[in-house]
Amino acid sequence: MKKLVLFFLTSILVVGCVKEAPKSNINTTKKEVVKDTKESAKKDVQEDKFTLPDIVASIGDEKITKETILAELEKIEAQFKRFKQHVTEAQKRTMAINITDNIIRQKLMQKYAKDNSLIISEDDINKEFEASKKRFKSEEDYQNFLKQHQLSEDKIKEEIKSRHLNKMVIEHAVLSKITVSEDSVKKYYDEHPAEFTEPEKIKARHILIKVTPNDTKEKHDEALKKINLILENLKKSKGKDFAEVAEKESEGPSKKNGGIIGDWIGRGQLAPEFEKAAFALKKGEMSEVVETSFGYHIIKLEDYREERKLSFDEEKKRIEDKIRMDLSREKVKEFFSTLKKDNKVEILVK
Repeated sequence: MKKLVLFFLTSILVVGCVKEAPKSNINTTKKEVVKDTKESAKKDVQEDKFTLPDIVASIGDEKITKETILAELEKIEAQFKRFKQHVTEAQKRTMAINITDNIIRQKLMQKYAKDNSLIISEDDINKEFEASKKRFKSEEDYQNFLKQHQLSEDKIKEEIKSRHLNKMVIEHAVLSKITVSEDSVKKYYDEHPAEFTEPEKIKARHILIKVTPNDTKEKHDEALKKINLILENLKKSKGKDFAEVAEKESEGPSKKNGGIIGDWIGRGQLAPEFEKAAFALKKGEMSEVVETSFGYHIIKLEDYREERKLSFDEEKKRIEDKIRMDLSREKVKEFFSTLKKDNKVEILVK
C-alpha cells in the first residue's frame, strides 16, 4: 500500500528592517527595533498568506472546490505535526498545486477507463488489501496505523483500486502502442559498450572469528589463536571440509550457508583487505589469516570469472525495456496533455 504524502522540507526566512538608533536612548531603541521587526514580519506573513479560490479547477462541467483541497492539506499538515515540523504558507501553496494536479489526473484516468471499458477486478483489490493488512504484527498496530494516517479500510481499497486502474490505463493508452525495433536495440548495444562490460567477479567462502579494533589485546590474541588453529586443521584436509568447518566455527552470518558470501561478487563490495586477499587467490585456493575491521578471516575462492562483454542476446530484453521506458515517459506526458485538452481542464490555483 502506498499513501501519497507530499513533504516539502523548505523554509522561509522573515527579515525585519532595523534602523540605526541613537546611542543616547538604548532601552527605547530596543523596544522600537523589536516592534519594527515584529510589524515587518507580520506584514511579510500577511503578504504571503495562502488562499485558494472557491473553485480551484474544473474538468468540463465538473468543479474541484477549495474544500476538497483543504481537506487533503489538513491530512498532510497532520503528518508534519507528527514530526514537529511547521508548514509555511509557501509550502501550502505548492502542496495545493500538486494535490490539484493529482486529483485532475486521477479523474481523467477514471474517465478514460470508463470510456474504454477498463474494469478492475474486485478480487485483485481484496487480495492486495489482505496482503497489506498481514504486514502488521497485530490488529492493534493496524488500527493505530489507520488512526495516525486518518485512513479507513474503504480509503485504502480506493487507493489500491486507483493504482491498479492507473497501471491499466497507461498500459492500454501508452505502453501497448510503443514498439521498439530490433535495429534500435542493436544500435544502443553497439553505441554503449561500457554498459555491457561485466568486470571480473568471484565466488568465495570465509570463516570469521569476530573481533573489533576497540577490543582488548587479550581478546585479539584469543581470536587470532582460534583462527590459526582452524587454519592449521584446514590445511591438513587441504580445505576440502571448508564449508563444514565454516558452519561449525565461523561467527559471521554466512556460517549457515557454509561461509558462502552472496553470489558473484565484484570489486568494491568487500572490505579492502578481504578483497585484496580474495582476488589474489586462484580457484580452489585458501588464504592465510586476513584481518579486517570485522575480525580475522580465512577465505576460500570457489570460482572466478574474468571480465567479459555481455552478449547482445543476454542484454537484448533489458535494452528493449530501457528504450521503451524512456519513450514512455514522453508519451505519458503527451497523453495527459491531450486528456486535459480534450476534457477542457482549467486550473485556477497557481
